[in-house]
Amino acid sequence: MRVPVKLLGFGFWLLSLNFAQCKEITCDDPRDQLVSRPYYWRTMKLGEKQSYTCVNGYRGTEAEATCTRDGWTPKPLCTEILCDVPKIKNAEIVGRQRPNYRINSKEEYRCLSGFKPEKPVQITCDSQGQWKDIQQCIEITCELKSTTIGVKKINPDGKIIFRARESVEITCSEKHWIFFTKESRKTFTCKADGKWDNEPVCAEITCDDPRDQLVSRPYYWRTMKFGEKQSYTCVNGYRGTEAEATCTRDGWTPKPLCTEILCDVPKIKNAEIVGRQRPNYRINSKEEYRCLSGFKPEKPVQITCDSQGQWKDIQQCIEIMCDLPKITNAEIMRSQESNYKISSKVEYKCRSGFEPEKPVQITCDSQGQWRGIKQCTEIMCDLPKILNAEILGSQKSNFKINSTTKYKCRSGIDAEKPIQITCDSQGQWTGIQQCTEKCGPPPEISNADTKEMTKEEYNTEEKVEYKCFDKYTMNLSPPFSNYLTCVKGEWKGDIYCFKPCIVTVEEMDKRGIRLRWKANEKMIIPHNDRIEFACQGTKKYKAQNLPRPTCKDGVMLLPECEE
Repeated sequence: MRVPVKLLGFGFWLLSLNFAQCKEITCDDPRDQLVSRPYYWRTMKLGEKQSYTCVNGYRGTEAEATCTRDGWTPKPLCTEILCDVPKIKNAEIVGRQRPNYRINSKEEYRCLSGFKPEKPVQITCDSQGQWKDIQQCIEITCELKSTTIGVKKINPDGKIIFRARESVEITCSEKHWIFFTKESRKTFTCKADGKWDNEPVCAEITCDDPRDQLVSRPYYWRTMKFGEKQSYTCVNGYRGTEAEATCTRDGWTPKPLCTEILCDVPKIKNAEIVGRQRPNYRINSKEEYRCLSGFKPEKPVQITCDSQGQWKDIQQCIEIMCDLPKITNAEIMRSQESNYKISSKVEYKCRSGFEPEKPVQITCDSQGQWRGIKQCTEIMCDLPKILNAEILGSQKSNFKINSTTKYKCRSGIDAEKPIQITCDSQGQWTGIQQCTEKCGPPPEISNADTKEMTKEEYNTEEKVEYKCFDKYTMNLSPPFSNYLTCVKGEWKGDIYCFKPCIVTVEEMDKRGIRLRWKANEKMIIPHNDRIEFACQGTKKYKAQNLPRPTCKDGVMLLPECEE
């Protein structure tokens, strides 16, 4: 057997124990697809070196390759050219960040808030493993230009350059306000685009001529500064609130400058205004009031606002009262009085065995009559009405409390034995058991079928769901639905399937129309769907024809075209 043996310290191999012969160590061309033109390499001996290049996108790990006992080194001969993670001051990568990037890879970064540019910037990894098209992030600032005119205080004091989202508070002097705001103090913030959110300037307070139609000849007024005064008069029917108007931060005062001569809301004891009550009334205005229920006169009274702002023709309201109520088979609860004021309430209770059982409250109305009286009637039960059953024995129109009677369900119905029921103290029958019937198979519905296999019989409250035939549409608008329900032996519910519309090629040719978006063919259009037509050839629509008719339960008004 031949066993290769390595001899240390020599560049040879012992081929076998049988033949003491050594072969020199050599390296053939590298089997590396990343090495450029490896087939030009010659066979080299141990320690010899070979310069080499790599394919596009890769670079040599070292300048030369060396033939070793382990083949060509370094390993690998070629490494891919990559860009490191981009490091841009005051910026962050948009989306997921990778550990490195291949040539021509693109990445986006966004400057941090307060820096520009504000939009994302796209950069590219070039063939040298460097990022190109980088834009540095520059800090955004705003400048405070006006710091003295009309300014009382600036916080922070002495600072005129502010970063994005930084704020400054400006307080104007007594005779100034913030430009366009009429505020004496305001906080301004430097926005992300390097502009102030509002103009940080104090302007002098002024008042223009008043925009008040009640002031006489306001166009004679001149623009005045804070604190200046102006005498004025008002139009007929109004008077000045004060002798002079003053220019203030809130405009001209007093507010309003002119007030109308008015009557206050009429205050009449035991009365209420008829209709909508106003807060005040002009001269010669009329108002009606009505005495409250239980007071007279009962008819409305009309009064008038005079030139002095006083109401004339007022009539006082006199109280109406009710007598002690007298109700058969009842007794008044609590103390009794000889008469009662309007809106007074009294409670009475019917004697035992009469209804209503609970106390009844009545009210003395504005006519001096008791309102809400319920007569006391003896409590009884009506003849019981039980579906699918027959009463046994006497059948009276009504039964007194504690009376009993029996009934029996019809043959083939549950609970076939006689059942006894009792008239209770509330006039209701107790002990009733219903006689319920079952339903047979569900009925056939036009243009529809059941979703599941049907049974021979169904219990009360069981439901069966239907579905419409192909191209038919289920009507789900109340009272219609897609269910029938078994109710005491009968199927209840309404099901209806809207029919589709059928348009034939012959019908289209007859009307001179064609399908708008496809070749003519027989069309089946579901309910509420539309289809668009066009005129054939040079034909045109007749007046008031719609090119997109809608199918309505099998009926579609087709358009018609003519030469």
